[in-house]
Amino acid sequence: MHSIETIKKLNDNDLHEYHEFIKNNFIKNNPLTILNKINDVRQSPDYSGVDIKTVCKATKMQVVNTYFVDSTGYGQEHEAAMTVKNFFNVIGDLIKEHGKGKLRSCITDVGQFQVYVTIVKPQSKG
Repeated sequence: MHSIETIKKLNDNDLHEYHEFIKNNFIKNNPLTILNKINDVRQSPDYSGVDIKTVCKATKMQVVNTYFVDSTGYGQEHEAAMTVKNFFNVIGDLIKEHGKGKLRSCITDVGQFQVYVTIVKPQSKG
């Protein structure tokens, strides 16, 4: 039988290996989109199969926010998902606030008519 310490070490090693696998295979082949201008967000890779916490740990990023956005272009103001226009306004404000090239984006969940788009930035030093 293994001690709790041994089991914890094995789990930590497995988790580290998983983060390295995600970074070296998944993220390397589908890099986060760098947001220099509003339309860059349209190129966000689909990371819906990977937990965003894993992506952040592997890339040393932190989540700024996740947005529920209409993906059809037919969304209305009164619906739960943001319209594309409203989403682009938010992205423009974020780029102004954080600076060009400082934010990254990816799709973190996909539905029939909506997507979740997560905006991340480099982890704060300190």
